[in-house]
Amino acid sequence: MGPHTLLIAAADPQMRELLATTLRAPWANLLLATDGMAAERLARRHGAKLAVLHANLPKRDGFATCRRLKSSRELAAISVVLLTTDITDVARGRAAGAHTVVVMPFSPRELRETVRTLLLGSESHE
Repeated sequence: MGPHTLLIAAADPQMRELLATTLRAPWANLLLATDGMAAERLARRHGAKLAVLHANLPKRDGFATCRRLKSSRELAAISVVLLTTDITDVARGRAAGAHTVVVMPFSPRELRETVRTLLLGSESHE
């Protein structure tokens, strides 16, 4: 099977680049967004299978973006990884529908493996 569409949304350019570098792989077609509204538009347009959302996105934060993605008929199956700097956001992220909430700073290797497992977990190869 070909690459899966993976959306990365972070306002900070350095964070977006770190996430893109961490998650760049043959099994991932990366889309990059700078705010929550753009993230939702890209996810809908390209049928993203997974979204990595920073909690502090402008225009619509990561929690609200996650809820909107998960409540839409066409994207209800999307897996969401929410990134936050506040450990108290873990329950809030889960309540919004995130599959995983990662508290920063994060291990790039662990994030990559989490994303890979969410994207490829049920597949028999790689």
